[in-house]
Amino acid sequence: MKDPKTIAVYVRKGEADERVLSFRISEDLPQEELLAHGFALDGNTALRSVPKTSPEGTFTERLYKAQAETVTWLAKRGYRVEFK
Repeated sequence: MKDPKTIAVYVRKGEADERVLSFRISEDLPQEELLAHGFALDGNTALRSVPKTSPEGTFTERLYKAQAETVTWLAKRGYRVEFK
């Protein structure tokens, strides 16, 4: 069995009180799929913002959900996620 490739996902504080998930786009990830999973495209980087304030749960819950969705989706595509 082939070991999955690793994608490093960075979680950083954005300009406002948000957190931004970002990673380098692999050649086999279609742009349409990235957009469908809530990522914006900036050159060869995928970005997803999790705002500090929202009526949909706590900030921690929303950040966890965004991270979990990213891991699940990339695992289905054959990747292992490493948060940095």
